[in-house]
Amino acid sequence: MAEVTLDAGSSPPVGVATPQQIAVYVGTTPRQLLIFTGVAIPNWDSQEDLDREEVIVRLGAKTTPNFEATAVVGLASIYNEDSDFIFATDAATVDLDPVDGTLRLRVPIAVQGSPSVLNRFSYMVNVLSDPITSKITGLISWPRYYGDPTFAVLHGGNPMFRIAVGQTISIPGPPGGFASTQFVENTAGFSSMPVLAGDQWIAAYEVDNVPLGQSWQVQPALLSNALTGPPPMYMASPGFSPQQIVQLTPSSPSANGVDFAMAFGQPPR
Repeated sequence: MAEVTLDAGSSPPVGVATPQQIAVYVGTTPRQLLIFTGVAIPNWDSQEDLDREEVIVRLGAKTTPNFEATAVVGLASIYNEDSDFIFATDAATVDLDPVDGTLRLRVPIAVQGSPSVLNRFSYMVNVLSDPITSKITGLISWPRYYGDPTFAVLHGGNPMFRIAVGQTISIPGPPGGFASTQFVENTAGFSSMPVLAGDQWIAAYEVDNVPLGQSWQVQPALLSNALTGPPPMYMASPGFSPQQIVQLTPSSPSANGVDFAMAFGQPPR
């Protein structure tokens, strides 16, 4: 059986007209209800034989493996010229892409004619699942001799760190020149109020809504007017270690313990 993959979640959609989705929360223990509709355009034809194809529609959303689904498909259009013909949508099932966890509609279709074309079929899919809370959390710590948080941080509620999640991309250089790199941010979060533990300050942070299925670099930054320091013998801008690269998946949508140590270097003598 032939197979074709259409994508309702790409921009623009591939092989799908007017894809739409809504998400609502239902139940006293909230679960997420996702509703998808659209018109798939397989354009599957036949030259007299009963030709079969499985149409896979990527629905453009991810969920956990614990989900329930209903799906219905309906004929949108066919084409036939002066012959007996058969068209069929034999089933409609929903599964997850094993690579990135995207929800998929699978529809085996069949066409027979001389010629006949099944141009389109409409679909509606309902998915009830546990909501995915994708996030990265961790701690940022530093020795107290580098400095204390400012009054605005400890008493005014201002964040001390901004944590960016993104990827480093290569930028081609001019003819005869050198290429460069650039960090492209996707999302970001902030730290909460630091606490003092012995001679160490510790600030927790959280970054929500991190996209699944890709590798992300996590880069903290000290905000201005957030530290009463460092002492004069240190450079003003800190470094953070170790380097952290995180990939979230539908089965593991959260990464905890992505920790950093902040340190200040000394200027060259």
